[in-house]
Amino acid sequence: MTDTRVHATFENAWRLAATMAEVLGRDFAVVRTEDPQRPFVLEDDIAHLGVVAVITAPCDAIGSVT
Repeated sequence: MTDTRVHATFENAWRLAATMAEVLGRDFAVVRTEDPQRPFVLEDDIAHLGVVAVITAPCDAIGSVT
């Protein structure tokens, strides 16, 4: 069994947010949680409490996905 904490590192959350922002054409936030098993999660609400990074969609991707 794999360690679930590996999947919730800041680096992994940032990479996933960057990929999703590029593909979906929306901004995403990396949010710090109080859960040691999931220390970081993604939110599409960039004003969310606990935001530690905002990954913005490339200008050419915004609105390209319907």
